[in-house]
Amino acid sequence: MNNNNTHLTLEMIDGAIAKVESANHVSLEGLKTLLSLQPEQTVEMFGAMRALESIDDRYKQLMTKYPQLLDNAQHVLETSILLG
Repeated sequence: MNNNNTHLTLEMIDGAIAKVESANHVSLEGLKTLLSLQPEQTVEMFGAMRALESIDDRYKQLMTKYPQLLDNAQHVLETSILLG
């Protein structure tokens, strides 16, 4: 697991999403495409989420700041956990 002080990159996010895909036996191409359209916001979002301690807090942030990702909430949360 990465230290919260480690600079987050798109490559790190892509790697974490790939692990979530493998673990859940799903394709997250739609989510990856959506996130790739706004790379700066994607890094910012996962950076903000990994700064939060609890899954509940991460989910609340997802609901309020990134409602467009709620269809993929489980996978986004799993990705955020893998990122630290």
